[in-house]
Amino acid sequence: MAFSSATVAIGKNTKKSDYDRVLDNTQYLKAEDVHEKKTFQSSTVFNALATFDKPVIHNSSTTFNATATFNVAINGSAIIAQTQLKTSTGEVSHVGAIALFTLPGGEYGFYPQVKVGGNGNAGGAGIGSLGTNYKIVNTTYGTTIVLSAGSLSTTYAQQRYVTSSGEVFWIFLLIDKKNNQVISGYQSPDHVCFGNGGDAEKISHPFRNYNSKTGKLVVMGPSRNSEEKEVDLIVINPLHNDIIRMRKECKEVDKSLLQYIIEDFTYEDIKTPMYPEKNGEAGYPTTLITVGLENDEDWNLEGKPVKVIKKAIKRPEYIKIKKLVDIIVTM
Repeated sequence: MAFSSATVAIGKNTKKSDYDRVLDNTQYLKAEDVHEKKTFQSSTVFNALATFDKPVIHNSSTTFNATATFNVAINGSAIIAQTQLKTSTGEVSHVGAIALFTLPGGEYGFYPQVKVGGNGNAGGAGIGSLGTNYKIVNTTYGTTIVLSAGSLSTTYAQQRYVTSSGEVFWIFLLIDKKNNQVISGYQSPDHVCFGNGGDAEKISHPFRNYNSKTGKLVVMGPSRNSEEKEVDLIVINPLHNDIIRMRKECKEVDKSLLQYIIEDFTYEDIKTPMYPEKNGEAGYPTTLITVGLENDEDWNLEGKPVKVIKKAIKRPEYIKIKKLVDIIVTM
């Protein structure tokens, strides 16, 4: 259907299905604000700023050639321009005998950087094997790293990666039940399944040596004998303004963000809801978040739009919800 005039009149005899089809195949050339629930049945192109304040469903391809702001969840897949991609960084950390981790960003990441923190200077990092029985056994690609550190040290690995998301910030910590100390940590603007398969049920946390059935962390000791520790696995989802403040503060004390979280904060139960979802848990987000980009190894070379995959992340029962508390405030 084509219209040559500047104005199109829809008569009262026009069927609603015809009217909807006209709208669904429209290219929006100027700013568009969607303040009511809407379903796009067929291909739609937004060439100017678009803001969505109500639930929208995209049942076919949707292309955004300008900034799109979603204040609500999107059902389905969205298409974004490559100019909307950015880079973020995430970290993992470990103290003690050798353990295996999934790196934030997964296949979208660059080569990781490593460092040692704490009062000691002994640490190690490697891919697949570190002079132990931790050898590469998987037959498909995975983005993992092996970390170890002495009793007075903590080894950190940081990876920068390509993303379009960062809707919810994720912190995972493994806490030793005996002394309440952090053994392993993870911080990233994206869930650990992002770039690592996109399945939060298969990769619900970054700690590959944690056994969710027994609640124990199994690590490789100096004599290559396995050691077990009883731990609590907790998740923390700070609000955006808190992360901005913490990033500024950690630079002032010359620490990375995960190091700052581990050394300068403790945690506690959440008493009041932090997120507005009606059916969500207090302190745990249930909105759709980005878990991956389109599975095409050449998308970054051709300049074509990128498909964004969004899912809701269900919390496993064995992961406890907590919130961060500044140690200085609680003293």
